[in-house]
Amino acid sequence: MKNKILKILGILLVINLVASVYLYIFIWRPHQKMSDLDWLQSTPPQEQRELAHTVLSQPFGNFHDALVILNSHGNKESLPYLLNTLTKFDDTSDFVECTQSHCVDALKKITGEDFGSDYDKWKEYLK
Repeated sequence: MKNKILKILGILLVINLVASVYLYIFIWRPHQKMSDLDWLQSTPPQEQRELAHTVLSQPFGNFHDALVILNSHGNKESLPYLLNTLTKFDDTSDFVECTQSHCVDALKKITGEDFGSDYDKWKEYLK
């Protein structure tokens, strides 16, 4: 019985460690960088773009600031992230009102097209 408890505790410890590393690398650290004005001013556009892609690939986070970065530094590699983010806006979402506008603006700027916030039209165009 004691060995089973120790084994379960060991497994829980490993799961906790893996989850903590994941949260640090993919959630906490990217958000810290985006809020650091010195980092934003001294970091090349490619690195900022990659950071925005990391943030947008997560189920939650500061999508607003990531989309602002992509408005300045987005490219064709950003399109899948932008399209995926467009699906997260609905009447029940907690996004700042301008966040969806930043997403649509980045799509328009990169593609030269304007389908507004119509996910299906963007998806069809980007095939």
